[in-house]
Amino acid sequence: MKIWREDGVPANVPLLITESNLSWVDSEAFPDIFGALWLADYICSFLNGGGQAVYYFHYMPAPIGRGFNNSHGTFAFFSTDRDLKIKQPLSQFFASQLITLEWVQPGSGEHKLFSAESDVRDGAGNDLVTAYAVHRPDGQWSLLIVNKDQDCRHTVKISFDDASQPGPGWFSGSLSVKTFGKAQYQWHPATLAADPDGPATSSTTNAESNTAYELPAASITVLRGTLKYPEAARKPRN
Repeated sequence: MKIWREDGVPANVPLLITESNLSWVDSEAFPDIFGALWLADYICSFLNGGGQAVYYFHYMPAPIGRGFNNSHGTFAFFSTDRDLKIKQPLSQFFASQLITLEWVQPGSGEHKLFSAESDVRDGAGNDLVTAYAVHRPDGQWSLLIVNKDQDCRHTVKISFDDASQPGPGWFSGSLSVKTFGKAQYQWHPATLAADPDGPATSSTTNAESNTAYELPAASITVLRGTLKYPEAARKPRN
């Protein structure tokens, strides 16, 4: 997106994604958990980079077909039979639920997005964990975190930097935790079906400044709650 602007796209021209997915040809990567992780990273990074809108095109049910390398997959949220009757929701359906119902607040309220960085990387320096922060209209802060490590869980601590505050902030009090990963969903190419087939897990925890958060392998996690910052040091009286 930076390159588009540098190439001459004016700043007042909105950037929209009106139709997209993993590839122009389907494969088992779509219904696999990889499809969910990709969608969360893709949509959130586009919005975080200044995109104005994303439209998910493949709402309609579609049967499983043969695509890349002759593997079976579909562009759609759902698998169906030949009569287009829904058989089960697929991975991108659950990822979309986390994005639209948990990370952001449904409705027309204004959201403010902020950059987030992770220091969890592989040996080549690639980010294994990516995070996206939004301040919602209801006043809550929400983090969508993608653990792209297919084999390992990672434990992280979270801090919020605000130049107007005396120090880093943290999630405080009751915190909503939603998680969707390969423990909740597994695609089986041999049977062309997912088992287990969701949904995302839901829980609450009491967050403090030193709370560590566990990110399961190959998962999307949404943390939502309120922040607390350290109190400013009082100046001594003369």
